[in-house]
Amino acid sequence: MTRITPKIGLMLLVILGLTACASKKPYRTHVEPVNCDQAFDDCGASIIENYSNYDLTFIEFTERGNFTSRRNSQRVLNFIKDQTSLSGKANQSGAAVVVFVHGWKHNAKASDENVIEFKEMLSQFSNNKVFGERRVIGLYVGWRGLSVSLPWFRELTFWERKDVAEEIGAGGVTEVLTRLNQALITKPMEKDLILRSDDLTAPRQVDRNALLIIGHSFGGAIVMSALHDVYLNNILAAQPKVNIKSYPVNCNKVEKFADGVVLLNPAIEANRGFQLKEAVSECNFGRQPKLMHVISSDGDSATKTFFPIGQWLNVTISRDQEDLDLDVRGKQIDISENELDINTIGNLQHFRTGYLKSAEGGESWVYRRCNNDSEEGLKDCGITSKRALKNHFPYVASSPLSFIKTDAHFIKNHTDIFNCKVQSYLTTIMHETQAVDHGAQYETIFPKKKYSENRSQRLAGCGINNFNFGQCFNSQLRDFCKSNEADISLNN
Repeated sequence: MTRITPKIGLMLLVILGLTACASKKPYRTHVEPVNCDQAFDDCGASIIENYSNYDLTFIEFTERGNFTSRRNSQRVLNFIKDQTSLSGKANQSGAAVVVFVHGWKHNAKASDENVIEFKEMLSQFSNNKVFGERRVIGLYVGWRGLSVSLPWFRELTFWERKDVAEEIGAGGVTEVLTRLNQALITKPMEKDLILRSDDLTAPRQVDRNALLIIGHSFGGAIVMSALHDVYLNNILAAQPKVNIKSYPVNCNKVEKFADGVVLLNPAIEANRGFQLKEAVSECNFGRQPKLMHVISSDGDSATKTFFPIGQWLNVTISRDQEDLDLDVRGKQIDISENELDINTIGNLQHFRTGYLKSAEGGESWVYRRCNNDSEEGLKDCGITSKRALKNHFPYVASSPLSFIKTDAHFIKNHTDIFNCKVQSYLTTIMHETQAVDHGAQYETIFPKKKYSENRSQRLAGCGINNFNFGQCFNSQLRDFCKSNEADISLNN
């Protein structure tokens, strides 16, 4: 009988792992749009799925961040542009494009849980008409988040999948998001506008479309990598073009990217967003659309507990790390690179700007802004670490970056990102951005006269003249969660 030595055992494990590898080929190769209400069996391989109330498209990437097929990706982008262009015939009301970048252990396969749940969310968005009469279009950004099929081996792919995610974000994803932003959000040339002095309700290219970008887990790392330099450039461009002798300074409005960029339970270290946090802390802002929302849950053990362990093994042991002494708005802050490396961007308490927690067992919600730098005020914002209480970054009113912590009633675990409460929060973010960014044009985007009285009541607090985050969020909760008891209160 052959004795299995440690060396042989290791070789067997490697062989078993290799045989358990998930497919490296793209899942979406069929190029013609398919009516999935009538031919569901033909939808699994399509890059464009058509449904009665929404469309779902797919773009997939290699592990080096390249398109698996640039031609197919261009077909998808052209399809979206046809729905959004004033000259297009597909949908004269414009489109609301929702981009979802999945995370670890997922892909673009039709049976993937993220694909199924994303479709359900798109249908809810359309049925609730949260974007008015716009056509809802989903773009699912696929990559090889699931590289090994055996459950136990999946856990060992953390480090290499994290590296892959960050490389993908620095590749073609930036191009896709930029092209969408240019097509849907960026203000066109004057010759492209349709706006007559005698008809202020005529559609304008800049008003008629909406873009929401969502990244989950390592998908959050992809979105952050893709947009980091874009954001940093926009923030620096908003600072005065003079010699700055002291901070903070009064900064101009930062050019937004999309109507909403949301990282849900992002699995990316705080160090990746440190430059952005420093840059916005140097400014005083006026009324300012949010560039990015980072939302992490207390119930997410993957990023709260296991991510720091993985980072400690992968980074702390192998790299020299320094203690940083900062002067932020006149406050001395002591923070270490070790803290920035082992904590995710949503779990580092030093960054936190708000805390969303439940009351009465999850039937109502309380949102606390971390705008009180006293120890008692910060504790009320869910900040418990003594070091974070002392070295919390000062609150910046109208900051374009939000770092929000929620309790487990709102998002119960790492993957609970499609629940009705999250959907309500996402749509409220969109209403807020449109209200702040477009001013009086907002009533043209979501004209109340087109809605029934009941629908107008369900939009309570979401308009330009009456926008209130708490009230708007309540109205969205009642739409998505079908509850008359859902309620939220905000501190000042």
